[in-house]
Amino acid sequence: MQTSPDSIQPDEPTMKQLWLACFTNLLVRLSPEEAVKEADRSLELCNQHWSSPEWVHTWRYKHSYPVGTKFKDETADEGPLIQSPIR
Repeated sequence: MQTSPDSIQPDEPTMKQLWLACFTNLLVRLSPEEAVKEADRSLELCNQHWSSPEWVHTWRYKHSYPVGTKFKDETADEGPLIQSPIR
């Protein structure tokens, strides 16, 4: 898997790091064979949970958008904020 420098998120662990953390924590109470199975299951559940995240409505400033962006109601006096979904 090739990654570019801008696609790397240092704040988020890789799947390998997450699996290794799960595995080493499970070794405290399980045999290595059982820990491998549980770590695999943990990673599978994590991937299922985060594979299709819900849309979240956040506030963004109009000046953050490119020049020429049209908004639904330009005449409304709602202040400088608009609500837009992000992923």
